[in-house]
Amino acid sequence: MHVRPYEPKDREAVCDIFDAQPEKLWFQDPDDRTSVLPLVVEEDGRIVGFAVGRLTVECFLTLRRDGVPPKHRLEVAKTLIEEGARRLWQAGFKDARFPIPNSLFHGWYRRLKQLADVLVDERRYLVLQLERRFGWSID
Repeated sequence: MHVRPYEPKDREAVCDIFDAQPEKLWFQDPDDRTSVLPLVVEEDGRIVGFAVGRLTVECFLTLRRDGVPPKHRLEVAKTLIEEGARRLWQAGFKDARFPIPNSLFHGWYRRLKQLADVLVDERRYLVLQLERRFGWSID
């Protein structure tokens, strides 16, 4: 197997591989500006796999609880999300992810998923901890 960076000439082969998948997979366009480190694997001169990283934003929303009624906290959350979304879009990002702890899942999840343009992502994520794998420094 030979791993190499994706090149525009690989697009047709990459799209063919994607289109042949029986599962409904999400596709990150390797030519998109948020794509990083697109790679292909070749065997016998044929592309047999590809991987693309995507720059994404994970948002952490923290609100004061003492003395602030729940209904007002929701308005504060919506205000932060709206302004954050506008700024992220201007910076070139396509989406933002909001991890919700299990302890807050039912309440906040139900309320925030009602916001316009919120996609409920049913996928499960595996988090590859690069610092743990390679150490604490990139030197």
